[in-house]
Amino acid sequence: MFVGVFLILLGGAFFLQNVGLPLLVNWWALFILMPAFGAFVAAWNEYLEDGKLTRRVIGALTIGILLTIVALIFLLNLAIGVFWPVLLIAGGLALMGIDLFSK
Repeated sequence: MFVGVFLILLGGAFFLQNVGLPLLVNWWALFILMPAFGAFVAAWNEYLEDGKLTRRVIGALTIGILLTIVALIFLLNLAIGVFWPVLLIAGGLALMGIDLFSK
């Protein structure tokens, strides 16, 4: 199901670009979102299994968030030199969350 939806969205983006609407400059960054969504699914499944936020849930969620941030930086053609501190902030928040919820 996930792969089908991804292919439909990718095909739609390419179609709109072919008819003159340049939506995605760095379309290849969409492939970074595939493992990000996989990490979100893994986090959700771990949460359902454990019934609470654990290190595994927060770890998978953190990976998904970091990959999503990287993909958005590339998709929106933002300057990585300006936005790389956001990755540090997200990583720090994740570490704080792991310490907070692991007790």
